Amino acid sequence: MTLMECMVAISLLGVFTLIAGPFFARIQEARVEQSRREAALTILQNLIETGIATGNFPQTLSPTDSSRLPHAELTLSTDTTPENDERITYALSWQLDSGRQSRAMELSCWRFPAPFTTEGSARADEREESK
Repeated sequence: MTLMECMVAISLLGVFTLIAGPFFARIQEARVEQSRREAALTILQNLIETGIATGNFPQTLSPTDSSRLPHAELTLSTDTTPENDERITYALSWQLDSGRQSRAMELSCWRFPAPFTTEGSARADEREESK
């Protein structure tokens, strides 16, 4: 191999690296972001399951969960319908490697009042008797 062939080969390798380098970096960033989105979904599912099991929906992240997502922000909101049904929504966002805030990932569940309370059964019986 002559000196000229070596220079051409090194130049071509440099051009390929300049073109392909950012591409491979972007693939790695996408993998990290997907991993964080999966972690966020798992965290939200655990928060909702804890709230359903205990009746008390946590409003903060545990230190372990906070360490999985940089600068994580958790928001809990509750909406009530006229029928006393509650829609509980968690929103979780975190800081991306670029420094921007991620789009919030949301997960909701519904909590309905107990359908057969003693008081409710008595009212239903009264309505049937009045017919």
